[in-house]
Amino acid sequence: MKLSFILLVVPAALCLRANAQTGTFDKINLNLNGSSSLMTLETKGKARIGGLLEIKPDGDESGGNCYVRFIPTSKISNNPKKFNMVFDCYENVDINNSAMVMFGMDNDQMPIPQKWLPGSNSAILLSTKNGSGQTKDIKIFAVDNIQVNNLIPALTVKANSQNIGIGTTDPMGYKLAVAGKILSEEVRVKLQANWPDFVFAKDYQLPSLADVAAYVNKNGHLEGVPSAEEFGKQGIELGKMNTILLQKIEEMTLYLIDMKQQQDKLSAENKSLKERLEVLECSNGK
Repeated sequence: MKLSFILLVVPAALCLRANAQTGTFDKINLNLNGSSSLMTLETKGKARIGGLLEIKPDGDESGGNCYVRFIPTSKISNNPKKFNMVFDCYENVDINNSAMVMFGMDNDQMPIPQKWLPGSNSAILLSTKNGSGQTKDIKIFAVDNIQVNNLIPALTVKANSQNIGIGTTDPMGYKLAVAGKILSEEVRVKLQANWPDFVFAKDYQLPSLADVAAYVNKNGHLEGVPSAEEFGKQGIELGKMNTILLQKIEEMTLYLIDMKQQQDKLSAENKSLKERLEVLECSNGK
């Protein structure tokens, strides 16, 4: 088996210290300056790093653009969060004042980061900060052509608020915003507000149909229902709209019940009048 590691670096000095018994390298030093070139490290067997691998600009401990570390063990002395980390990357070489992104595994209960993570046995993708650094949004892209201008991430997790945008980078304050259509087998909306069964309370003042007709003639929509203009500007809240529609359905039910009672009363009166008419006709016939 042949494993290759390719790094784009700026070489000036390369120091290799080999172990003659095992054929492995004990130490690799890369001092980076000069013009950019491509360096390839190859091994025809297993490649193993038994400790901390750091990639950073040389001679610049206070600035720079990136600081990358591969940490294959949780027993690193400068790992206060006790993550079983695999990879972390810092915005600046000054990692104590830098944005940080980390990929790794959490296999232990961690008392400090419980405010960030759900618990043990988790895969971790974490964006946070150290010192005066600034936490960055997490963005995931899936594109055929990375050169396309104005790429929109497939998914964005906003820093600190943890709001999520799918197809949009601005969830506009909502926990989840989707720019596009959604297909779902079930959507459950749980409201804190009262369900509109108050319509069936005995003290509920049901508007008269005359008042309903007057409101519709004046405004072009039912009272309490958003107008077409409001819907176009603000959209609708599913929970709130279902509450409104149910209230109108319950009011319509009460109207139908009242109309049925009036119909039954008219039918009874009509039957009584018909019977009296038949009696009168019989009397006149005699």
